[in-house]
Amino acid sequence: MSTTPENPQQPWQASPPEPVAPSEPQHDAPPAPGRTPWGQPSADQTPSQPSRGQWGQPAPQAEQPGAPAIDSAPYAPAGQRSPGTDLGSDISAAMRWMWQSFTRNLSAFLVPGIVYGLLMLVLIGGAIAAYVWGFVSDMQYDPVAGEYTPNLERLLIGLGIFTGLSLLTMIPSLLWQSGSARAAATIVDGRRPSTGEAFTGPGRVITTALLVAVITFIGSLLCYLPGILAAFFFLWAIPASTHGATPIEALKESARLAKENVATSIVTMLIIYAASSIGGTFLLPLVVLPALTALFLRGMYERLNGRELVEPQAA
Repeated sequence: MSTTPENPQQPWQASPPEPVAPSEPQHDAPPAPGRTPWGQPSADQTPSQPSRGQWGQPAPQAEQPGAPAIDSAPYAPAGQRSPGTDLGSDISAAMRWMWQSFTRNLSAFLVPGIVYGLLMLVLIGGAIAAYVWGFVSDMQYDPVAGEYTPNLERLLIGLGIFTGLSLLTMIPSLLWQSGSARAAATIVDGRRPSTGEAFTGPGRVITTALLVAVITFIGSLLCYLPGILAAFFFLWAIPASTHGATPIEALKESARLAKENVATSIVTMLIIYAASSIGGTFLLPLVVLPALTALFLRGMYERLNGRELVEPQAA
């Protein structure tokens, strides 16, 4: 008799799955700081706020000790002022530019200076000699007055020669003045002037110089004060004419600059008059004085118009 095993398993019947024990929560690892065991933020933790600099905005940078502020405006170096805003800076810059321009172009200024200086010396010497000759020569004794009196005919002749030679000195003076102003304008343009350019200037510059001389002379005859005012208002006329203005425009521009810069114009006049007094005593300063005056005036003219002076080219 055959025995059948208990609970026989049919081939089509799968064995039931074994039961799986439920997983126990793991408590052996401590929770992260500020977190509960289930990953939720703790009740006493404040949610973090987004810091500045997120969402495309630049984050603020902490200032370093001693570092300048980011939005601070740059300042000009000490001792340097914008042209036309400070009298001392303008005069200092014009003086320095005048001397550099003169020393770097000696031949251009000295050759006309020597030629015109000697010519004017001859004319002035001849005028003085003619005056002395007419006044002193052929003195006649006047018994009524009891003194010697000059010969009237010779005196008139001497005065005529003196006046004519004095007027002739205006020709080399105007040419010399206009040539020096032209050379100064050439240096402002960044070039070196030639000797020919320094001998004479263009017609508008000569005409402007002549107008200034005539107006100032007539004003000096009228109690002298109008002549001083004319010299003050037309101080900048020649530099303006070398800048391209016509004679009338140059006079108008000079009057405008003088009214807008009264203190600067007065100080500039005093410097020129003081230099003329010293230069008239000695021959050598007289030779270079017109060139230095023209350079100084042009330097001040550029500064008053708000333009920096170009460094003169070296030889």
